[in-house]
Amino acid sequence: MVQASPSHRMERITRLLQRRLAELIHSEIDDPDLDIISISHVEVSRDLSFAAIFITTLSDDPEIQKKQRPDPQQISRSFT
Repeated sequence: MVQASPSHRMERITRLLQRRLAELIHSEIDDPDLDIISISHVEVSRDLSFAAIFITTLSDDPEIQKKQRPDPQQISRSFT
């Protein structure tokens, strides 16, 4: 059996994490302000103990962008 290279494995993990976080945010958090955000990028530490999650709002209006910027603590509380 051929094992995936560490970089290939990390890419798969980050893609899976990005997809799953997007699903969770839209299905588990009851906040209409989060409806037009997107998980644009995820970076995971080599030991998988830390992830940086980059979020993009899908509106060009600066007022909506400011209002729709999610509070990371609010998001993390929703999953604990």
